[in-house]
Amino acid sequence: MKIAVITSANCFNGEAKLINQLFEMGMELLHLRKPGLEKVKYAGLLQQINAEYHSRIALHHYHELAGNFEIKRLHYPVMLRKDKSANALRKQHTGKVLSTSIHSLEEINLVQDFDYTFLGPVFDSYSKSDYPGMGIVNLQLPQKINLQIFGLGGIAAHNIINLKLLGFDGAALLGWLWNDPTKTLANFKQITCLFKENM
Repeated sequence: MKIAVITSANCFNGEAKLINQLFEMGMELLHLRKPGLEKVKYAGLLQQINAEYHSRIALHHYHELAGNFEIKRLHYPVMLRKDKSANALRKQHTGKVLSTSIHSLEEINLVQDFDYTFLGPVFDSYSKSDYPGMGIVNLQLPQKINLQIFGLGGIAAHNIINLKLLGFDGAALLGWLWNDPTKTLANFKQITCLFKENM
């Protein structure tokens, strides 16, 4: 299993420094998700992240910035990929790793030509109080497909191991990791230790 970190939707003081520290601790993949943030500020945040880590960042917005920062990963939320296939998008973005998001098992057939997808919420969301999980008993992931599926929603230290048992290829961390930035580094360290012991 792999871990992807999705940024908080809101910017905060010291965020870039914290992101750099997470990369120093071994973070392999960061999804830069800042809905509503102006392009110049989005680019400004990217500039504050050490260039050596840019290849591990996926852009959720302003995909045209990828060339400026040697970004190799692009994420297409539902609204951006509407009526587009990954194959069509690959023609626009040669050599890029493409990901997307879905919210039900039925949608998997629609996104199998992407490299990976987030599926959720698996558990009750930490970042959205009115966003209940799908329920573990309802999750039966398809076998033997090329698409990698990352569980998203309510992922924390106490339940991340369940994702492996359910057959997910990875976990996407969001609310639990960022709700209290003073605990972000400690929480990430806890998760990575669990991975080393159990994954």
